[in-house]
Amino acid sequence: PCPDLAEKFKGAKKGDFIVVKVTLPQEHPNPELRGREADVEVTVKSVEHGKAPELNDAFAESIGLGTLENLRQTVRSKLMRDAILGARQKEEEEIIDKLLDQVSFDVPQDLVDAETNALVEQQRAHLLRTGVKSDDAMEAQMKAYRPEAAKEATKKVRWSILCQKVAAKENIQVTNDDLAAQVEALAQNYNTTPAKIIQRIREFDGIGPMMAEILSIKVVQFVANSAKGRGDDTGSTNVAAAASAKDIAADGHE
Repeated sequence: PCPDLAEKFKGAKKGDFIVVKVTLPQEHPNPELRGREADVEVTVKSVEHGKAPELNDAFAESIGLGTLENLRQTVRSKLMRDAILGARQKEEEEIIDKLLDQVSFDVPQDLVDAETNALVEQQRAHLLRTGVKSDDAMEAQMKAYRPEAAKEATKKVRWSILCQKVAAKENIQVTNDDLAAQVEALAQNYNTTPAKIIQRIREFDGIGPMMAEILSIKVVQFVANSAKGRGDDTGSTNVAAAASAKDIAADGHE
């Protein structure tokens, strides 16, 4: 996720310390980190000069893909998966936005405040890593960012509540098979093993966020399928789905 990575190391020597700014991928196991900027601190251990290998069957076999055609198919498949995933996430966000626009209910302010504070602290940590040292400058930026954080936090809390209400009413649950499929998808996307993905999830205490993300996806899919069943135009992001959400919200909110 760092297009200018080669430029960052141009002219580097052994022992040099370099900070590389990256944007975390939308497929990151922790939903709260997706799309966020991060600083990767790198110390150059050695500098070597190599020659790019010729793209042939021998090279494909050396990396475990057998033939050059298999290598090409693997690359094409990954590009296709990335494109489909990006389109799916955009559609899900549109459905969530439309549903929240259609349904009105109050949310506990303490939950919004806690989520807002968490977002502000994440932004503060980011600014510290990017070199903001002045307390006055930091507080000014935090003050300017807080309204945006509060808006994002409110949406997140509202969707979490509505998502859980839909799931409870329609008996939508996250199963072990769902978790296994998500781990397998992440392993394929990062070209690693499911075991390593599971290890990283445990290190970041990511099982809760992953289950919440899967539940959100399943609820959005249920809503979209319900609307299709009623003959609605999915391009308008499901008027029937919004009506269903209204019915669910009307059942009572605690």
